[in-house]
Amino acid sequence: MKEIQEIISKFNEESPNWKEWIATVEELDEVYNSRDSELFSELFASIREYVKKDDKKKLEEIGKLIANEKAMDVILKCVNKMLMHYNNLSLLREIEKENKEFVGDFLEDIIENFIVRVDYQFVDEYERYKINSHDEMKTILRTIDCLTEYYVRRIFTKRAIVEDFYDETGLAKENCIRYAEIVNKYFNEMKMNILMQDTEYIRQSMVTKD
Repeated sequence: MKEIQEIISKFNEESPNWKEWIATVEELDEVYNSRDSELFSELFASIREYVKKDDKKKLEEIGKLIANEKAMDVILKCVNKMLMHYNNLSLLREIEKENKEFVGDFLEDIIENFIVRVDYQFVDEYERYKINSHDEMKTILRTIDCLTEYYVRRIFTKRAIVEDFYDETGLAKENCIRYAEIVNKYFNEMKMNILMQDTEYIRQSMVTKD
């Protein structure tokens, strides 16, 4: 909380009208493109863990510090945007409470049947994985695919994958380790897939221009 107080004090010194400004924002990208984007990023990162834990008491205290309800609403929208992957995987965290290994198996199946190779029937097997709907299954698959591509493109080490995947998803550490091991196993194959997709995208772009 002290860190948040310091950030707010810095805001008040450098941009006295920051609360009034952010309260009027309609497109969240405006915040990230503003001259105070670095300070906003620091503020969002400091609030992030309280939102993750749904710590209503702390969030109420932060709201009192900011003292502008509309500004706080926009800030929380920005933080929740940062937590998109975390929110998308809330059901997996619930399933983990009953069976951690089941979720680990699911992560492995996602990589093998949706990312490394494609089984078009896999998305229809949502009930088998205790997923509530076809749409929720697609959201989970796309989220894991997005994170995996991010790690492969940036050539993350196993340790770096574990740390970031744990932070982004909130899944059990053992499942984050298992996920990183599977990514390592298929790393070169996934890297080649991405390269081929990028090449095809460029080719298609050139064809369209012609």
